[in-house]
Amino acid sequence: MSSEDGTISCVGGLGNRTPSGGSDGNLGEPPEGTVGWSEDDVGRSSVDHGGQRSGKEQVVDGPPAKRTKSMEYYVRLISESMLERCRNEKDAMTREEREMTELLQILEEDGVPRASELYFIATELLRTATRRAAFKLFTSAEERLAWLQWTWENVKKK
Repeated sequence: MSSEDGTISCVGGLGNRTPSGGSDGNLGEPPEGTVGWSEDDVGRSSVDHGGQRSGKEQVVDGPPAKRTKSMEYYVRLISESMLERCRNEKDAMTREEREMTELLQILEEDGVPRASELYFIATELLRTATRRAAFKLFTSAEERLAWLQWTWENVKKK
């Protein structure tokens, strides 16, 4: 039972055995087949300990044992990852190369010869994705040429 202060009290005390004479409702002779009850046997499920578990191990269906992966598995995983990364980088490079080719084609259409200094400046400036995006924003040849010259002058100052 619990009391108001949260402590629990027990009737009969801890570790006390039940007396061998029984209680008011259990007075009488020991059952047939028993030699007699002793103080040690009272409270136990059976005198011959037949109810106790045997010492044998029993197989239980449990989760399967964790298997460690082989070195070959990890080498294959790393190799596949590296190949995928190379493919992605190659795709990105070809995409950048196509974009660069398109922008240089626009520059040629704007009247800039391939062997000119402005063409070479454009090949240098258009290496970064940010500058390529900025170059695409301009709609006229004059705007693009002015942007190339202005950007080149500012890059040289740094």
